[in-house]
Amino acid sequence: MSLEGGRFVVNIDDYEHPTALVELDADGKPNEILLVIDWANRSITVETRAQFDYTDDAWLRDRTDIYDLPENVDATELRMWVEREVVPRAQPLAEAFALVTRNGKQWGEFPKMEDERRRFHVWMAIHAEPPTYDWEQWEVADYLPDLPESMSTISDEEIELLADRALRYAAMEGVVFIGGREAVREFLVASRELGEIPMWGERPTTPREPDCYQIRGYAVLEGTVKPYGNSAHVAVPRRHTGKRVKIVVIEP
Repeated sequence: MSLEGGRFVVNIDDYEHPTALVELDADGKPNEILLVIDWANRSITVETRAQFDYTDDAWLRDRTDIYDLPENVDATELRMWVEREVVPRAQPLAEAFALVTRNGKQWGEFPKMEDERRRFHVWMAIHAEPPTYDWEQWEVADYLPDLPESMSTISDEEIELLADRALRYAAMEGVVFIGGREAVREFLVASRELGEIPMWGERPTTPREPDCYQIRGYAVLEGTVKPYGNSAHVAVPRRHTGKRVKIVVIEP
């Protein structure tokens, strides 16, 4: 059965922040970001999943194709990229797409366009260049020192508002929290039970081996973190004012 219809509907939001599709599990591992092409319904969507379901019936029977996107894909540019690069290549395949029934199951086929579909697969897997954005992953406790010192009177509703605010602020700086929103909420609830926000390095953590980093830069400076208001800072020479830096904590 051939299907008639118009162009693809790109059901991808106009995201506010580049990291909107990034989700990290409790171990800091990014979940999969998948571009889903539904040939039967002529729609293109994006999903973030912990793991792709290889038993998905639509995928197994060629009614849907699913492609991995980079874990640092820029959510704010994705819709435009799909409309500009993916839709023109996919549209001829959609117009050829047909549903056939075998053994009571519906399968998708691309009559006389099998080679074009294979080329589309190759392009998506190897040659496509989705927009990307450099982001950093942080533990919640390492990123949220600048909150009210007293938390004992904060309500559940205010906890949720603070969590949303923290996520928005982090997203503007290209930061993604390990464990996502739930980790932020758990940190705030724990801080309320303690009666205050733990400062940098004061929150109990499980000892672990130090990580190794490869960083390109112009100088290596070493100092000691000192209190500064209700947070802390490391002093550097004035000549570095306005420059971007990375701080590596060398003590647990």
